Amino acid sequence: MGNKLQNAISDADQSRSDQVIIDLNRAQKTPIVSTDVNILLEERRLVFVSVIGLYNSWKQCATHLLFPAIVLLPMKRCWIYKPKKYTEEIVSTIGARGNCILNNEIKDFVAFLKWKDTQKLAFFHAR
Repeated sequence: MGNKLQNAISDADQSRSDQVIIDLNRAQKTPIVSTDVNILLEERRLVFVSVIGLYNSWKQCATHLLFPAIVLLPMKRCWIYKPKKYTEEIVSTIGARGNCILNNEIKDFVAFLKWKDTQKLAFFHAR
């Protein structure tokens, strides 16, 4: 089933996922590839185990830390590839306030999760 979902990523989805990270990097005004020796030698990675914490903080994390980060998600992978169908599940899982809609902030977050999934650094486990 994973291959079917992976193959279901359209070029538009992949472009949006890539663009979210590029835009975030530009907003932070940091280079995508850092030449700082300390960063290059750093072997640790961030691991996010809270979807709510990740949702509330991912845009504040430097992109050079997000690239190798691992995310463990109590969600189903199919939710991020069919967000319109699973809007209620996504919104309730991330703890978003307000109406149960896919606003731009949530769409960016879903694109970020797709990007992490294409890197094979997102791990999904539904309750």
